[in-house]
Amino acid sequence: MILAKAAALVWLTFTVPSTNAYVEGDSVFYCEGGLPTNDISWVRFLRQDVTGGMPYAFDSLDVRGKEGLQDSFAVDPGPGAHFYAIAVNGRGKPSCWYSGVYVPGYVTAVPIDDEKPLLPIIETKWYNVRGDYLGHKQPQTKGTYLKVETYSDRKRRTQKITVLR
Repeated sequence: MILAKAAALVWLTFTVPSTNAYVEGDSVFYCEGGLPTNDISWVRFLRQDVTGGMPYAFDSLDVRGKEGLQDSFAVDPGPGAHFYAIAVNGRGKPSCWYSGVYVPGYVTAVPIDDEKPLLPIIETKWYNVRGDYLGHKQPQTKGTYLKVETYSDRKRRTQKITVLR
């Protein structure tokens, strides 16, 4: 198996809460706007990869005494992920989640299995980059095209092909 990997860090910036959350009446909950706070200890960072699964904690940052200030952290987006942060007080009680941010990713690994033979291709279709169908034969003019191959198990593989003629 051959794996290809690229690495690129992205810096995300957030502001440490400066007020406590509060409840108005019996049912209206506000994440900020309560009395000033001075007991935020940590911000926990969570990620949810686009490949699936629930958000999971992957890092934390000590923010004691930084209420109302901006801070940042670096992430490797991998295949692409949604990132969240949760402020936590000294007793470990979490506050509201910050609004999430999506960071687009890249392909982190492309497995090529040399041992397993490919199934027969039963159909090949060509499209331009706008998605217009061009037919079953490779275009001869210079440009970038999408080649969609359908295998006998009905799975499809799409490749971006650039013709330089």
